[in-house]
Amino acid sequence: MHTFIIFEIDNPTAARLMAVEDLFEGSNTKPVSCTGGWEGDTSPSFIARMDDFDRLIRPSGYVDNQDCFMTVSECNKMYCGLAWADGHYEPMGNMTQVTEEQALAAPGYTYRHDLDIYWMAAHGNPDHVNGENSNPPSQSIHVMDKQHAIAAE
Repeated sequence: MHTFIIFEIDNPTAARLMAVEDLFEGSNTKPVSCTGGWEGDTSPSFIARMDDFDRLIRPSGYVDNQDCFMTVSECNKMYCGLAWADGHYEPMGNMTQVTEEQALAAPGYTYRHDLDIYWMAAHGNPDHVNGENSNPPSQSIHVMDKQHAIAAE
């Protein structure tokens, strides 16, 4: 099971984005603010621990219209996949750090403001992601709502 989840909220107004952070008041952890990009559109998103998401975000009503969420393992290979609302799981490969230019040229990406790093999901052996035995990053790790497309190769 993966430890982290990347999610977008429904109707991400400034007030709703602040409300997500307020849900974590008194918690030992806080969500990490990100920006996700998909085919030229960007939107705010968050990374949180899966247990905090299940305890605080899922029952809040802020993600009721999301078809799926990106989950990420805690290990150094950062395996990731889509957890769909109907219960099935779709492996996406592993999280791969890319340059801003690579991210902006791709169909999708996630940008972590706190680290100033762009990430995408890549298929192939995570031990060789930047070597000759790997496939280039090809999938967004940003998960969109029902009004947007889900990342695809």
